[in-house]
Amino acid sequence: FEGTMTTIEGSQFQTIHGKEHAHQDGIWSVVWTTNNKIISGSVDETVKVWDTALNSDQGKSFEGHRLGVVSVAVNTEGTWCACSSIDSVIRFWDLETGETSASIDEGALEAWSLALSPHDKFLATGAQRGAVNIWDAEAKKKMASLTHGSRGSFVMSVAFSPLVDQLQVAGSSKDGSIAVYDVQAETLDHRFSDNDAHSMPVRSVAYSPDGRLLYSASDDMRIHLYDVRCKSLVCSLSGHASWALSVAPSPNGYGLASGSSDNQVKIWDMRSRECLHCFADHKDQVWSVAYSPDGASLAAGVDDGSLHVHQVA
Repeated sequence: FEGTMTTIEGSQFQTIHGKEHAHQDGIWSVVWTTNNKIISGSVDETVKVWDTALNSDQGKSFEGHRLGVVSVAVNTEGTWCACSSIDSVIRFWDLETGETSASIDEGALEAWSLALSPHDKFLATGAQRGAVNIWDAEAKKKMASLTHGSRGSFVMSVAFSPLVDQLQVAGSSKDGSIAVYDVQAETLDHRFSDNDAHSMPVRSVAYSPDGRLLYSASDDMRIHLYDVRCKSLVCSLSGHASWALSVAPSPNGYGLASGSSDNQVKIWDMRSRECLHCFADHKDQVWSVAYSPDGASLAAGVDDGSLHVHQVA
């Protein structure tokens, strides 16, 4: 379905590229690099590099993960990426050579999701036992293991704030809560729980580009917006008919994309808090979404192994 269009001619929203068998199994993570490459990680145990038209970048398919790839994070320059897999092994891939530059064996259940901090100094991993682990990304050494006392609360997603001088890391949990930690102090800053929490597992968290808001996507079908400074729930967006699996802000902060197990991707206006468009041409649940650096396009990774690029501006 390469080039399939989903909306009327002249609309800013349309599907401009699609690759039906990008992977042999579900795509659980996609990222868009600053040098305009799309990286996809799949349950088929591979990581692939694509150009923006979804042509394989010189046939680059990175193999070495023993179990499915859960999460992918790419460095600022787009030259290497870190990937976590179901076996909790983190591999660092050189995107030019396709070679593994390093690996970390976290141990069983210790590394599900991962994220890189601004300037790529730190790596955060979410553990199934309820901790957010902080690593020195260059030395590959663990610096801290942050918990808020709720042991056994599986950390399903992690995200760093963009503010280097007030660096935070957020970890979302299976119990519906979200913990925000001060990275330098290695302490809990706040925990969104009780009335502010989701009622079901939170599979994705992301900060706004200015660091003021924290977004979350949950199995309760809702997207939450939190004010980080005021430590409060701002609003809840509803519209998905099933689990909200992924959330990503646009580079300018005016847009927000969400992917769901209802097979849809929704684009939200963060000023009006309304849904601008719904892409409904996916054939399976959408596990991951990622904006291009210019905010004009959005990549979507789907559970049937397909990869889509949507025009959103």
